[in-house]
Amino acid sequence: MCGILGVVSSRGTQKLRVFEQMLDRLKNRGPDSAGIEVLDSGRVVLGHRRLAILDLTELGHQPMCNETRDVWLTFNGEIYNYKELRKVLQDLGHAFKSQTDSEVIIHAYEEWGPRCVEKLAGIFAFGIWDNPNKRLFLARDQLGIKPLYFGNYSKKFVFASQTSAITADPEFRRSINRESLAEFFAYGYVPSDSSIWNSVQQLPPGCSLILQKGHTTVTRYWQPVFSGEITNYNEAVEHIGDALRFAVERQLQSDVPVGTLLSGGIDSTLLTALSCRSPSLVDGRLHSFTMGFDEAASDERQFAQIAADFYHTDHKVGKLDITSFPDNLQAAIEAFDEPFDPNSPMPATAVAGLVREHGVKVVLGGDGGDELFSGYLRYDDFHNFVQAGGPAEQAGGATALHARADKYFRYEGVVSPDVMREILYGRDAPALANVARDRQRAMFREDAHPVMAAQRSDLLLYLPGHILAKVDRATMYHGVEARVPFLDPCVVEAALRIAPEVNYRNMERKAVLKGVASNCLPPQLLTARKKGFSSPIGQWSSPKFKKWGKNLLKNGVLVSERFIQPNALDLLKTPGFQKPLQAHWLLLTAELWARRWYQDGAAPEIATELRKALAE
Repeated sequence: MCGILGVVSSRGTQKLRVFEQMLDRLKNRGPDSAGIEVLDSGRVVLGHRRLAILDLTELGHQPMCNETRDVWLTFNGEIYNYKELRKVLQDLGHAFKSQTDSEVIIHAYEEWGPRCVEKLAGIFAFGIWDNPNKRLFLARDQLGIKPLYFGNYSKKFVFASQTSAITADPEFRRSINRESLAEFFAYGYVPSDSSIWNSVQQLPPGCSLILQKGHTTVTRYWQPVFSGEITNYNEAVEHIGDALRFAVERQLQSDVPVGTLLSGGIDSTLLTALSCRSPSLVDGRLHSFTMGFDEAASDERQFAQIAADFYHTDHKVGKLDITSFPDNLQAAIEAFDEPFDPNSPMPATAVAGLVREHGVKVVLGGDGGDELFSGYLRYDDFHNFVQAGGPAEQAGGATALHARADKYFRYEGVVSPDVMREILYGRDAPALANVARDRQRAMFREDAHPVMAAQRSDLLLYLPGHILAKVDRATMYHGVEARVPFLDPCVVEAALRIAPEVNYRNMERKAVLKGVASNCLPPQLLTARKKGFSSPIGQWSSPKFKKWGKNLLKNGVLVSERFIQPNALDLLKTPGFQKPLQAHWLLLTAELWARRWYQDGAAPEIATELRKALAE
């Protein structure tokens, strides 16, 4: 895991001092070393901040090149099948000088060109400068586990792991994308193919990009294909069990200690069970980490401790409470350089700090299990719809399809179009209010089983935009690599072959995954109700806090710059509006983001200001 940065200029050389400042913004992502390579007579500059995981020697230094020094790579992530690919490439005549997965990408590109990305299994975002062809090649992993932003401005093309590196360029003009801001208020995150800035966007998951002769071409090389061909429960359990064991073992590859983010839920406990006796563990013991709360409704320490004792992990526990809340909000603002819903990012950032504090640089997380195996409450409605004879409703065409997409939005959306119309400022407010709804509707396929349609929306929108972005920013802020075995390509491929009704065997969510876990989890954890990893922000939202937030917004950037109405908070009290507290937080954190990253300055004062307000 690392931070990557690159500039291709069409007007001469890039100022190296400025590039160094931009790269320094990614220091948290790669605290172990830094590298810069100036290429093509100064027209191209590649940068890298390294978090050393495989081959800890200088041979793993990046940017990295081939033997003839005309193909250069800057890479963020891990390639899990690099050993198999290395053997194939050696048989084809390629020679290697290191034991890194990075070098495999270079030789794979030499051998197969842009199609090399189709052979990679892992979590990755990388840039390759191909000097003989004067071509920049960018690629992002299938599900968008690792981020990759790019933009054109001031006659140059820039790419980076985070927008904070791009905004450090004095030539970058900060201009907020109003559509992205509206989508943030609607979803609680900026979708994974866009950004909060007008001149910057993300390379979508499962896509590659070629920049050549001033033109860019984006190609989709992967998308989820739901076949639903496995209709037998026992076959599905065996199929997923084999895939998951294979995925966990290859994701434990590391030259540094590895741990798990352990909540005590089925997903993280199953990963812990499959990891704890692996011969791949560097120090012979699995580490595990949990973040707890004083508020019982959010606290999972009891269940995590049961699992840690059962599997004999080296277990470490932290706690978030109201007294540490201001500092954790401050840390989240720094970690997330785009607007964010703080509910889950705050504890995610805190637990990543706990991991690094105890000398661990790699952790496995259970993200993706709910999306692939129908673990969310919202899937019930779509499953019950089919059970009640719902497919006949498809005769209603687009109207019925939109109704299902809108039903999904009622679960995962925050600010509805009618409320959005009121809180946004400007003549374009009515159009902006519908942007998120229209995106959601476009995700739902008329020819798909309703559960699969909801899963597809999760895999393409919710998972990369919200869950995986949270995991990446929170962990990389502390220089920790998070791996997600449930999203290993072999597990995803296996899961997409399972018919929805099999995951709902006996009307129970995640039935297949529970079947895999039944022989290796403590019985009390198989039936425990999952709480979800989120902050008790409802209990922390005291009258003093609300007053502080209201004053912040009233006198804030978003109002003065005419993005939202001065009375936006009051408009959230509209009768029938279902999520006023969450929407309140989205407005507040958007304002905090704007003060830090739009104005580029005020973040260090936020924790102090909030602590003072709570004490008054």
